[in-house]
Amino acid sequence: MAIVNTVTKSSVTITAVGAELIAIQKNEPSAPTSVGLGAFDFESNSVVSSGNSFADFLTGRIASYAQTSAIVNITNRYKIFEPYFQDDCMSPNGYLKSGLRVSMFQTNRDKTRTL
Repeated sequence: MAIVNTVTKSSVTITAVGAELIAIQKNEPSAPTSVGLGAFDFESNSVVSSGNSFADFLTGRIASYAQTSAIVNITNRYKIFEPYFQDDCMSPNGYLKSGLRVSMFQTNRDKTRTL
């Protein structure tokens, strides 16, 4: 497309028009709970205990173990859309190359809506 300006005798040519669409997904397990991945108990009145909880910890004498199973899988999704155009402007006094790109970011969303 060429537009001729009769006042300054310059011409404008749009050399590139396009768009970029980026779809991103990120699947990951949620962070462990405050208990962590598991909880060990070293009770001094247990059958396997030596009577000293710290010594039981060092020697591996575990009275009981509990693990949480409520680890949620997070499925983040979002899209980025970026239209652009590039422009060349030539005149007897000089040459100007300009362009514009607009980035539109979508809000993050969880596919399973568990968050």
